[in-house]
Amino acid sequence: LFGKASIRREETVVGNLPAKAQELLFFLIIHHNRVHTRERLAGQLWGEANDAQARKYMRQTLWHLQAGLGEDAATAQPLLLLDNQWLQFNRAASATVDIDQFERFFEAVRTLSDDGISAEQAALMLGAIRLYEAELLQGWYLDWCLLARERFHAMYLLMVDKLMHH
Repeated sequence: LFGKASIRREETVVGNLPAKAQELLFFLIIHHNRVHTRERLAGQLWGEANDAQARKYMRQTLWHLQAGLGEDAATAQPLLLLDNQWLQFNRAASATVDIDQFERFFEAVRTLSDDGISAEQAALMLGAIRLYEAELLQGWYLDWCLLARERFHAMYLLMVDKLMHH
């Protein structure tokens, strides 16, 4: 999701997902640590539509996502966990997401003092910095995206600062 976002299944780019399906998927990936109600997401993605239309658009978008992405062949795990009321990105699926790796690296080093960084921890930070090839979802200007972009940029700057001190 850093730079121009892309979705790949193995080495093949999945390019047939509608824009709203991509937006929903990227939102769920970025906010993977919580369950989201369908009602709230429908209101966020289709705020201009009435409730019935927004729910209909949500059902259609979920169908597009499930049809376009399917199950994870390696684990037979769906990429989305969902029921009639809520949905969430399934972290048990074997999807590789650059921001997930970046966040794990960041969590491993964020509380370290500048003078207590080991060579291994410096290597973790360097790996995270390399993942951050460009801003999050480059070219997207939705409110939720801008907030997430700022959060990831702040993490990036903190790691660069720690690495420079090291």
